[in-house]
Amino acid sequence: MKRTGKYYWLTVTAYTGLTLGMIPILLCTGLVVNNTYGIAVGLTVCGFSNGIGVTTSLIALIANVAPKDQAVVTACSYLFRSLGSVVGLSLSATVVQQSLRMQLSEQLKSDRDAANLVKRVRESLDYLKELDPATLEIVRRCYGAATRAGIGLMLGISQDWANALALAVQHQAPASKQESTLNLQRFLWQADQITS
Repeated sequence: MKRTGKYYWLTVTAYTGLTLGMIPILLCTGLVVNNTYGIAVGLTVCGFSNGIGVTTSLIALIANVAPKDQAVVTACSYLFRSLGSVVGLSLSATVVQQSLRMQLSEQLKSDRDAANLVKRVRESLDYLKELDPATLEIVRRCYGAATRAGIGLMLGISQDWANALALAVQHQAPASKQESTLNLQRFLWQADQITS
C-alpha cells in the first residue's frame, strides 16, 4: 500500500474476505457439518480481513482530507465503527435469543414444564448440567440453530452493505487518481516522520 499509493482494491478485497470468511463459520456450525477447525479458519480469515479493511479505510480517509480535518475524520471513523459494532451485536443477539426461544418452545412443547425450562436455559448455561441427556441434546441443537440464525443475519447484512457501497462508488465522481495518490503518499510520509 505504501509503495503504490493505492488502497481502494486492497480495502475491497479485505472486506470481501471478511464476508467470505463468514461462510465457513456458518457452514461449519451444523448447517452442513460440525467442525471446529472450519470455524477457526473462518474466524481467522474474518479477523485478518477486518484488520486490513479497518486500517486501509482509515488511511484512505485521512489521506484524502485537509490536515486540519484529519482529527474529525478519524473521530467519525471510530464513531461509525463503534456504532456499527453495537447495532450489529444487538441485532444478532436479538435474533439468537428469539430464535432460541422459538426453537426451544417448539421442540419441548410435549414437556409439561417447557415454559420454565425455556426460561431457565436462556438465563444460564449452568442449568444445562441439570438436564437429562435427551433434553440436553434438544437444547444443544436449538442453540446451534439459533447461532446459525445470528451468523446468517450478519452475513446478509454484510452482503447488503457491500452491494450498497459498490453502487455508491459507481455513482460518485472520484477525485483524480494523481491527487488521491499524492494525498496518500503525503500522509504515509507524515506517519513515517512521526514514528521514526
